[in-house]
Amino acid sequence: MGSLSAGDVYSEAEMLPLFSFFDISLEERSYKEIKLYFNYFKNTMTQIPTQSQIYPVTQESFDKLLTELDIAYSAPARMDNKELLVEPDTIVYLKELKRQIRNYAIASAVIQNKTGEHAARMIAMKSAKDNASGFVKSLTLSYNKARQ
Repeated sequence: MGSLSAGDVYSEAEMLPLFSFFDISLEERSYKEIKLYFNYFKNTMTQIPTQSQIYPVTQESFDKLLTELDIAYSAPARMDNKELLVEPDTIVYLKELKRQIRNYAIASAVIQNKTGEHAARMIAMKSAKDNASGFVKSLTLSYNKARQ
């Protein structure tokens, strides 16, 4: 599969081919596991290279991701021995829930990468402006000295 080329402004509709690719690949059992690599945007100066296992989704892979990103998380209380009515049924519900989590993780990774890219551009432009300002001051000083 080719890479996703999302512009600075993109919609969920542009991500649908990628989501569909994963849905079809998982139905055909084309992959044993799928890992997502992206840069997690922590702040303007810090992006953390991150790896997340999005198939199969396990509690261990989820906990590892949260630990890497230094995100506090507490698991909800368990509902052992409770009867729940889930429609249409639990299997369909869990399949859809996992699909939505996977799609969210993919979309989030794209957004994290885009945010980091914009931050890098902003810092590069600020550095260029600062360097140009310093160069202009230096040239102005040299010009004034030569004129006198």
